[in-house]
Amino acid sequence: MQYNLKSLWEMLESFNITSSEDEKTIFCITENQKDNLLKTLNDEQKRLFFSYEDYMSNLIEIERKEAFIKGVKFATQFFLEATGK
Repeated sequence: MQYNLKSLWEMLESFNITSSEDEKTIFCITENQKDNLLKTLNDEQKRLFFSYEDYMSNLIEIERKEAFIKGVKFATQFFLEATGK
């Protein structure tokens, strides 16, 4: 079976990664703060906020993929140097 980086990334994305208790706590606090903020915003401000959230999510996803690719490149280079190829 032949793998490329995209299929490997999709396979790794399918794993259910559990978060630590600290992450869960921070997530809950963040969500509560977000709910409190949304109560104070008008419709235009909410639209801008949700647009901002979408752009940030996309940016985070791009950064995760770039970090993955850099990790694979590093591991490949390390393996090639370690095996003398």
